[in-house]
Amino acid sequence: RSRAAMGAHMGTIRDSLGDEILAHAKPITKLQMEDVRRMHECWVKMECNPGVDQKRFNKIFVMLRGANQRKLFELFAKGPPDKRFADVNEVFAVALINSSAFAASKMRALFELYDEDCSGELSLQEVVIMIASAMRGMSAATGGRQLDIETVDVTSAPRHLDSFQTILLR
Repeated sequence: RSRAAMGAHMGTIRDSLGDEILAHAKPITKLQMEDVRRMHECWVKMECNPGVDQKRFNKIFVMLRGANQRKLFELFAKGPPDKRFADVNEVFAVALINSSAFAASKMRALFELYDEDCSGELSLQEVVIMIASAMRGMSAATGGRQLDIETVDVTSAPRHLDSFQTILLR
């Protein structure tokens, strides 16, 4: 299957929700794949949990300096006012979903980001984290919009299974 054909199918979520992304979240959607990788490396070097406070959030997402980082943090933040935290996995997921990269590149990046134990395989727990992060992240980035079956083209997933397995076996 050609990269162009795979890219066309992976754009379904991005195309259907792109206009609904809140203004404060728009800078995340403009990130390049390499930017996301660098930010992920920064987070890994911090050796902290995915839930980060405002200070760590600003350090990880330093490439978003043009954005209002406080408002961006609050968009993804949870917890009581004095102990707010944002899940970096949700921000990474929004960046990757909205990336203009081809499907194969997105799948490789998702694999790299969510293979937390570096086993070379995604465990069931890692897959659940990946999917839950994408759902919660896109919900936050769209102001609470829930992804539903009409929004997500689930019929394209089986078409990409062979490509995903090929990437994982390399």
